[in-house]
Amino acid sequence: ATQYREDQTWDEIIRRLKLDREMGDFAGVHIAPNSSSDVPDEETMGVRLVVLQPNLTHSSKAKSSDALTVAKLILDTKGTAPRYCKNLLVFLAPDRNKQENLVRLVNQYLAWESIVADSGKENLNLNGSQKNQAEKKLKDADKTVKMSLQDTYQWLLVPDQPEATGDIEWEEYRLSVKDSPILQASRKLSHEEHLITTYAPARLTLEILNDYVWKNANHIDLKTLWKYLTNYLYLPRLKNEQVLLNAIADGVGKDLFSWQENFAYASGFNEDTGKYLGLTGGQPISPNFSSSDFLVKPEVASAQFKAEQEERQKLEYTSSGNNGNGKTVQTTTS
Repeated sequence: ATQYREDQTWDEIIRRLKLDREMGDFAGVHIAPNSSSDVPDEETMGVRLVVLQPNLTHSSKAKSSDALTVAKLILDTKGTAPRYCKNLLVFLAPDRNKQENLVRLVNQYLAWESIVADSGKENLNLNGSQKNQAEKKLKDADKTVKMSLQDTYQWLLVPDQPEATGDIEWEEYRLSVKDSPILQASRKLSHEEHLITTYAPARLTLEILNDYVWKNANHIDLKTLWKYLTNYLYLPRLKNEQVLLNAIADGVGKDLFSWQENFAYASGFNEDTGKYLGLTGGQPISPNFSSSDFLVKPEVASAQFKAEQEERQKLEYTSSGNNGNGKTVQTTTS
């Protein structure tokens, strides 16, 4: 067991991490990336968990650690380019104090694996009983390493920005349940609302639109809104685009009046007339992610609805035979 090189030990740990096929509520999981360029930076990718290399450890309340250093690097860059979709990444790291025991157990497993693999060779000279014992030791070592791995990868590192103009802060959460670290991380993030899988339209209005959109604009296109959510750490971290689309559909079409407290929806905007095309409120919709689909401030939408209704009434009044001055228009037929 003492003869294994450090890189062999790390390779075995990474191999075991990659055997975990769980996803939880993550759109993707990146196991032990070699560099920041191995982690994509795309607005459509959804929230990703980055499981750091086994030699990059963290400890409780550490202001600086190997894990934090690399997590910050990945958060800031993708290769040599700056990273934009920072609000789509969270990180998982091993505990510094438990790493040594994991390494010892992994090396023991590798040693027993080697013995079993070579048990038929003459230089070991193992009898049947000894071969059986070695196989049992290998199975026991395998189980022990699995449990130790789940116990060691226990630090969830989450970038956060409490204030829009403030510094980035790192929240740390210790995972304690003996289970897939990926599933543990997913459940913990959901519980702490650092990973949102369902989003109410009222929260979209209160947490985003009122504070960051309606103060400066009467509408926002869905493509830009999602870009903001993926880029800025002071905004909620939604699992993927569909969570936002569901909130929009619910806010516009849940009932006849909910949109008046949240937002209306439009499929276009005429800059020349200042009018919204396909303006909808109180009716079911299927929103699309594009730069020509908009959420519209409810007061602005109400004003357009009112103006359109008055125009329709005027046309109906005129077409019914009234010239608009209270005098009936005489018509003749031939």
